[in-house]
Amino acid sequence: MEPVIATVNGRKRKLTKYEALIIRLVNKAVEGDHRAVEYLLARMPTIGKECAEINKPGGLSPEVANHIRRILAGQDDEEDL
Repeated sequence: MEPVIATVNGRKRKLTKYEALIIRLVNKAVEGDHRAVEYLLARMPTIGKECAEINKPGGLSPEVANHIRRILAGQDDEEDL
């Protein structure tokens, strides 16, 4: 949960390392990286449980969670982050 500065949609953002990792993994899967897709699919039960607790302390911030939801839905997310 250590904070880092990451570039998301061309803008510098302060995220946790966990949030940055999840965003990168989801983006790679959506872009067709088969290893990222396999990783996500193999862990869907765990990821689903994490998403259910996304707004609890220690989970993803609501802003990052919404960004990931929009990516997975194939929606334009330029204004989310």
